[in-house]
Amino acid sequence: MERRPSGPGQERRKPMTRKILSLLIIVACLAVFPFVVENRFYISLINQMLIYGLLAMSLDVLLGYTGLLSFMHNAYLGTGAYMVGLFLLHVAPSSLWVTLLLGIMGTLLLALPVGWVQVRTGGLAFALLTLAFGMMFFTVAWKWYTVTGGDDGLMGVPHPDISLFGWVLGSTGDPVAIYLLTLVVVLLCFLLTWRIVNSPFGAYHLNK
Repeated sequence: MERRPSGPGQERRKPMTRKILSLLIIVACLAVFPFVVENRFYISLINQMLIYGLLAMSLDVLLGYTGLLSFMHNAYLGTGAYMVGLFLLHVAPSSLWVTLLLGIMGTLLLALPVGWVQVRTGGLAFALLTLAFGMMFFTVAWKWYTVTGGDDGLMGVPHPDISLFGWVLGSTGDPVAIYLLTLVVVLLCFLLTWRIVNSPFGAYHLNK
């Protein structure tokens, strides 16, 4: 029986298959983690790691693919968290998806003028601008006590249910439910980022 020669395409598929398999194993382990380890502390700890992993993913796109160093990623993370918390407190205390959407839109609107200024610079100037804006965001969050709560943070934020098409899947007050929601969001963002980076659009703009 003749043996088929392995071409470059087949050689490239092997590492990709290993990566996909490794990713699936990691996802499976993360999915069953809260059911195996029932300690609330460790569940909350891994949940925070997933959130900061999402932050690192966005920083990797900016620094790793475009070479732009940003010191204000935490500012956008904090702004989104504050906006979701404030909307839950004062606008829609029982609607998780509405508050998440409003939080994303509010953070986007706040980031637009900052980004408009920053994209007109590059290199060291870009990094210093992000540092300046990041410190400005931090000062506002720290000093505007009547809105942000200062170093105490927001108090009494409600815990709405996590529902989908009328089905209640859990409560945001449940560490396991919020952990699984975070895991799904991180996976979706990972797939979206991977798709953008590996698309012709992403390859063109990231290599400019």
